[in-house]
Amino acid sequence: MNTRYAALALLVVTAACDLTPVEIPIGEQSVVVHGVMRSDRDRQFIVVERSLIGDDSSLFYGGAIPTEGSPEVPIEGATVLVTNVDVPDDTCGSPVQFLEDIGDPLVEVTPGVYWASRGCPTLNPGDSLELFIETPDADTVTGAALVTAMESASLLALGETVPFGSDTIVTFNRDRDILRVRVEPIAGRLIQFELMRVGDLDMRFGEDLSPGAKLFIGTMDFAIPGNLVDAGGWSDGGDLFRAGRRYLMTVAVTDANYYDFSRSSSNKFTGRGFLNRLDGGFGVFGSLSSSALGLKVVGEIDDEREGSYWIRGNVQGVAIDVNLTVYLVRSSDETEVSALMTGDWIWLGPGPEGTTLWQTLPVEELPFEGTVAGDRFLIGALQPKTEGIRMGVGLMTLSGDRKGDASFIFAVADSMRIRSIPIGTLTATQQ
Repeated sequence: MNTRYAALALLVVTAACDLTPVEIPIGEQSVVVHGVMRSDRDRQFIVVERSLIGDDSSLFYGGAIPTEGSPEVPIEGATVLVTNVDVPDDTCGSPVQFLEDIGDPLVEVTPGVYWASRGCPTLNPGDSLELFIETPDADTVTGAALVTAMESASLLALGETVPFGSDTIVTFNRDRDILRVRVEPIAGRLIQFELMRVGDLDMRFGEDLSPGAKLFIGTMDFAIPGNLVDAGGWSDGGDLFRAGRRYLMTVAVTDANYYDFSRSSSNKFTGRGFLNRLDGGFGVFGSLSSSALGLKVVGEIDDEREGSYWIRGNVQGVAIDVNLTVYLVRSSDETEVSALMTGDWIWLGPGPEGTTLWQTLPVEELPFEGTVAGDRFLIGALQPKTEGIRMGVGLMTLSGDRKGDASFIFAVADSMRIRSIPIGTLTATQQ
């Protein structure tokens, strides 16, 4: 071996041996605040808690932040004040005090969550807000925010312009269309765009919504192609837009505080990397204003298994007559499918004197998810809520072997049990 390189290798080994172990100390708890003032909502709240520091002394309440759910280490009994600097004679008071219990039966009392009275404080576009928090341990946190608002937001798809906030469900072809969004702000200059999938089998997020893509954009006009792949997102490199699914799109105009909070994160060991705009604590005191619009994604039919299936028959004494439109997921390593069902379906609903009965349930574009291996389909859907309640069977599955142009049988099962319970069969014909 060349002596020059041998000496260099010895130097490297020696340096490596000289590393001194360092014990990472337990940190000190800090006040953590989440307060996002929204001019598009009539009720404002602020979450106040203490940080987790890596020991076993912190209580765990569950829930998720940022929401009005349960903070993990709530701070109770704090003084929480918000002042609209530009409205000194605010009829709500100046400052406005946020309380854990405001005496409203519609607002759940949760430790660490502080609410303002309805419509307070006054939030005019461009107003300056100041935050003051004092905890029972004499910690103080202060911050400032700018009230944001938007004049309008619109979506251009298939040559049609549709305003956000309308009840319209926009149809979007993932294979040949581009979503174009334009926002006209009154105050604020940064956009958050969020895509949530409707009716998913993941029920951790209320209202049958599953988390999707979230983009932070510094321009008021942007475009998203339908064939975009969501690298590292909910689908782990799969399609951002799945044909045969519905989505809820939300655009929000934000202030710089919320924008920095949303696009930064902390290293879980060092705590570095987070962009903090609060004094005396960590978190966010900011503002946003949002508007939403529904989206139905379709696609080109270029596989013989894709397309519309007419499904009919009788299950549990209930007549079934539905159309199921099926699409393959383009970027999946395995063959996954998404589908939308419309027509007269089945559910186990309330009967007389507290009983339950199988009944007809009209559905419109009920989403199904599943797989196809060759011509073997296995797909399922959560039953939709009726009057806010999902009665009886929660998950219904269909399984069957496609027969080309010929009709074939779909077996129907109640799959919310430990073992799926067959409840009947239906005849399917590809249209």
